[in-house]
Amino acid sequence: MNKITINDIARIAKCSKATVSLAIRNSPKVKQETKDRILKVVKKYNFYPNYIASKLASGKTGVIAVVASRFSNTFLSPLLTAIENYIFNKEKKIGEYKLQLYSTFNKIEIKNEILREILYSKVADAVVVITIKPEQDIISEYKKLKRPLILVENKDPNAHSITIDNEYGVECALDYLYNNNRKNIVFIVGSLTSAIDEEVSGIPEERLNAYKNWCKNKNITVDNKNIYYCRSYWINEAREVADKIIKENKYVDAIFCAAGDIFANGIMQRLIEKGIKIPDDIAIIGYDNHFIGEAVTPQLSTVDQKLEEVGVQAYLLAVDAINEKIKSYKSIIIKPELIKRQSSSIKSQQQF
Repeated sequence: MNKITINDIARIAKCSKATVSLAIRNSPKVKQETKDRILKVVKKYNFYPNYIASKLASGKTGVIAVVASRFSNTFLSPLLTAIENYIFNKEKKIGEYKLQLYSTFNKIEIKNEILREILYSKVADAVVVITIKPEQDIISEYKKLKRPLILVENKDPNAHSITIDNEYGVECALDYLYNNNRKNIVFIVGSLTSAIDEEVSGIPEERLNAYKNWCKNKNITVDNKNIYYCRSYWINEAREVADKIIKENKYVDAIFCAAGDIFANGIMQRLIEKGIKIPDDIAIIGYDNHFIGEAVTPQLSTVDQKLEEVGVQAYLLAVDAINEKIKSYKSIIIKPELIKRQSSSIKSQQQF
C-alpha cells in the first residue's frame, strides 16, 4: 500500500475524515466506541498525521516557545516537568501544543535575536520567557503583532506575567528564624551585577530589598557585613563564602541563603566540616525547594517557590492567550511556602 492518508483511515474505519481527526486529538465529541475503532486502524497502519501541515492550515504552528538564559537555569527543569506532567496526566494525550526550547546563553544580544526570530519567522504561537526581561521595543513588537508573550519572574504592562512573591518568601524565612531567637542572621543573595554583555536577573535585587524592608520593619539596622553575594551559585564558591562568614561574623547564629538550595548546601557542609553544629550553633534556610534539600544531612529548610504551579500556569496562560480567551494582559502572583526541616529546627526539638 502507498503512504496511507487520513482518507484511507476514514474509509477503513467507516467514518468521516473529520471524525478521524477528532478521534486522533482525543476529542470528547467522538464516542469512545468509535474512537477505539479509529485508533485501532491508526495503529494497524502506523498512521501519523502531518501535524505541522494541519496546524499551518489553521493559521497556527502548534508550538509554544520557551526562552531561558541557560538550560541549566534552576527554574527551567521544574517548570518543564510540571508542564509535561500536566499534559500527560490531565490532558491524557500528547498535547495540542509542542514546546520548543531556546537558550540565550545569558547574552543580551542573543536574547534579542532569538525573540525577534521567533516573532517574525512565525515559528511559535506564544512565547514564554523564563526570568529574563525582553527589551521594551521587543515587547512592543509582540504587542503590535498580537503574539502572546508570557513573562515568568518579570512584569510588564504590555505582556502576561507570572511572578513569585519573593518579598513574602523572604519574610517567612526571616520571621521564622527571628521568632526562634536567631538574632544574628547572615543574608546571602545572588550577584546584582554581571559582565557588560550578559543578562542580569532582577530576582537577587528583589530578594535583597525584601531583606532590607524586613530589617526596617523590625527596627534592625542593616549591616552590610551581614550580606554576602554569590556569583556562580555553585558549591565551590559556597565553601569560600562559608569560610568568610566564619572569619568575619563571630556571633552569627543563622544563615538565610536566598541564593538557592545548592549554594545553601555548600555553606552547610563547609560549616559542618569546621565543627559547627547545624542547627544548634547556626540554623540554615535555603531557597528553591531543590530536591537536594531532602537528600542531605541534616535536611535543609527552604522556601518553596511553587515552580510546578508556575509551570502549569505559564502553559495554561499561553494556551488561553493563543485561543484569545484572555481579553487583557493577565498577571498571576504565586505565594511561596516555608518548608521547615532539620537545618533550622528549634534546639529543644532537634532529634538525634
